[in-house]
Amino acid sequence: NISARIPKMLSDAWMLVLREVDTRSLAMSACVSTSWRECALTLQLQPRWFSAISTLPSFGDACRDVVEKCTRHAFRPNVAFMFFSDSYLQNEDEDLCIEALANSFRGRVPPSVAMIGCTGMGIIGHDPTTGQPVEMEDDDSQAVSLGLAHVGSIGEQVVMDGFLLDKDENLAAVMQAIHAMIPTTVARDQRSIRFVVTADVQSIKAQNDLCGLISELDREFDDAEKTGGIASACVRKNTRLLLQRPGEKPIFAKKSVAVLCMASFPAAAASGPRRRLPPA
Repeated sequence: NISARIPKMLSDAWMLVLREVDTRSLAMSACVSTSWRECALTLQLQPRWFSAISTLPSFGDACRDVVEKCTRHAFRPNVAFMFFSDSYLQNEDEDLCIEALANSFRGRVPPSVAMIGCTGMGIIGHDPTTGQPVEMEDDDSQAVSLGLAHVGSIGEQVVMDGFLLDKDENLAAVMQAIHAMIPTTVARDQRSIRFVVTADVQSIKAQNDLCGLISELDREFDDAEKTGGIASACVRKNTRLLLQRPGEKPIFAKKSVAVLCMASFPAAAASGPRRRLPPA
């Protein structure tokens, strides 16, 4: 009976609309009607992490598969983590893979999302259908694992950006950019600052950059959270890093170091950060 389905269809439509607004607008929308209030409360209480894995043989198909699985619910992520088998790049053109990845995000994931990741010899992910973890440890296996998350709590402001240490960016410039994006009041309490680092250290410069970056982060942001890893254990020729800055297209990089910086704080603490994302 189509008439019985109309209220649910309208509710789903409003959820898609309201998930795009900021916290203040979401709170105001809850005052419009009972149905809008239910939508607003659902968005505020929803989980802040969805993940999926795909073993489809085409990189583009696998990207579309994991994005579709992670975006089935009304959810506004602001950061993504993707890890994929380096064997995809043995048989597919790198530029076409990048274009397929960008197309899989288009229309489903907000363009303001930042993303970091890398290739791997073994890929671990989550099957949302069974609720069980999936491990692809065979060197010749192919898999794409995606995690979408929302950093920051309700009413918090979030700043986020990614940087690549390569021939065009040196360590001093990256550290200066990191300091510039974080408000002074937030820098005093570093517990809300997080760093994710991935590296392809198949060159002496990349090895030195990684050591220098970790040393600088430990010195300047001792209390901040830091995590990361080495792409493909650095023993494969198709090793790549993946980085997408907010509002930009994803890129692959090799023999370099990528770092993603995230900071969340009460909106009143903001003092003109360079890249500002919508609150939760």
